[in-house]
Amino acid sequence: EPLCLFQRLLAEERWEELVQALANVSGVGPVPNPPCSAFILRIAVHLSLVLRVIHYAAEEEGFLERTLPLHNRILIAYINHLAAEKESELVALYAKELPPELRIETYAKFLETIEEREERQRCIRLAESYFREEVPAITCTVVRNIRMQLPSLDDTSVLSEISEDDSRKIRAIEWLCLGDDRRQLEEALVQSNALIRSFVQAGKIEAARDLVSKVPEEESIEFQDPRSPSALREHYSWKNYLWALHTHSEWRMHQAERPQPYIAETTTQQGGWKAVSDEKHHHWEVRDNFLASKAVELMRSVLHAEGGWLHDPSGTVLPSDERERPDQIEALRRSCIPRLVFLLHNILVERGYFYESLQIANDIASESLGLYTLFSREELEKFLLLMRESAIRVNCLV
Repeated sequence: EPLCLFQRLLAEERWEELVQALANVSGVGPVPNPPCSAFILRIAVHLSLVLRVIHYAAEEEGFLERTLPLHNRILIAYINHLAAEKESELVALYAKELPPELRIETYAKFLETIEEREERQRCIRLAESYFREEVPAITCTVVRNIRMQLPSLDDTSVLSEISEDDSRKIRAIEWLCLGDDRRQLEEALVQSNALIRSFVQAGKIEAARDLVSKVPEEESIEFQDPRSPSALREHYSWKNYLWALHTHSEWRMHQAERPQPYIAETTTQQGGWKAVSDEKHHHWEVRDNFLASKAVELMRSVLHAEGGWLHDPSGTVLPSDERERPDQIEALRRSCIPRLVFLLHNILVERGYFYESLQIANDIASESLGLYTLFSREELEKFLLLMRESAIRVNCLV
């Protein structure tokens, strides 16, 4: 019986054995017991807290150093129990007793389970009332943990869909946007950019576009984080690129909705129905021209981005956890730019703008833009064949 064991060890003042017994009963000791009741766990954690305070005050030599890891594990076990019971206020109250590093890790793990916005705000307010200084690190840890999670095995969504795993990662960015702390909003940019890069690398364009539309854009703030100017630049680079792809997709879908010419069965029907058919075609054509022009404009803005699309200016400061970012950025530039060029050429050719399609070669060959360096040998050969076809079409029109 755990209570009898606790009483005996207390009476005999066998403190270290008592702490080990409390840890075992809580399932985190050297010889963990089967799961105990919530009542026993509550007794164990409060005995642990009392022992820790008493022996800290008494300054008993070496006791706290030897037993503190067990004290912390017991406390974390109880916090996990409270988290499972959705006792948000108690979770924050007991997390306050943990050392800062464990507090951040444990409270972040609890926040990962919270989905409702109102409850998220409440949990952040509770954290600010008990350990305000750690809140930025906690929210950043939550987002990073969720962002790094692997897709679940039962995720059967296709690349064009936003899966539940994707949605959960997108919603996680909200943790950094709940307060009015500018540093948190800056961190939201950094974390969302990292998530967008992983989405685009995986071919999840819709998920990336959904995320980029939800990130607060703070153009006028005075940056405190040296990463922020680069992060904001990257955010707008992705916004322009993803919006260009989306507009191209809209144009493609609109193409499939081209109204068919009406064939009247009788002479009587021909006049009225032909007028209706002509009006439908006119509205379709206006929309088609708008979408195509907009897609071309957005694609060209990406290709002509000042300083190079998704290219960090020299002297950009990178923290230790983003050392792989330059290689990732370069791989994405080599993947995204050729794709965009081929889509741009496709739109121009399909709309009969053969001369304009030839002008793309000037952009690719431009030393100031340096786009040719992003093409593989095979892609350059494909591009030259397309230029040849455009040149033939232009000569045919002359």
